[in-house]
Amino acid sequence: MEKEEEKDIDFAQVLYKKVKTTMQARYFSSAFYEIRGQYSITSQGFLSAYIIIINFMPTGIIEPHIITFSTIALSILMLVLSQIESHRGYKLLASRLHNCGKELRILETELQKIIYKKEIDPQEKETLLDDILKNYNHILTKYQENHNAVSYQKVLTIIERNKFNFVTRQLISIKYLLMSRLMYFLLIFIPPITILILFLTK
Repeated sequence: MEKEEEKDIDFAQVLYKKVKTTMQARYFSSAFYEIRGQYSITSQGFLSAYIIIINFMPTGIIEPHIITFSTIALSILMLVLSQIESHRGYKLLASRLHNCGKELRILETELQKIIYKKEIDPQEKETLLDDILKNYNHILTKYQENHNAVSYQKVLTIIERNKFNFVTRQLISIKYLLMSRLMYFLLIFIPPITILILFLTK
């Protein structure tokens, strides 16, 4: 009897960890793509502004061929970026991942009640756990958008903190930040720096 109870507890704990890990990974991925979507719009706005500003600059400040080249290059870059970003649909992806996390949170709460309930019939407990497992699989089938690898790694550094040293935890956090923002920072800052360099070396 004790072995059966211990087996139920182990299964409940394993299922709880699985649900919690997936839930948090979905939330982190949702935030990841929401940030990407916001920075994508911002970077496209900056590129549009650069194109307008360059064409209004006096020819005495920047050579005409630099203005022409910069305008064409930035226009192509913005067109390609807008096509790629619109195809990815970050806003919808972030929303679906967030909704998936919300549904998994309900299962997490149900599992907590089962784990911390002192008196529960073993057969009833087994049935409840089976139902939660089925619901878990159903939710994952319903929301086929998976979390990204860096979000999963970040979650592991929180849930299994003791398995990662300080440096590894910080590197994963930095990786998460860079992957969600770096490309857009480059798109915002590289064009004006490049134009400035061309101007100084003309």
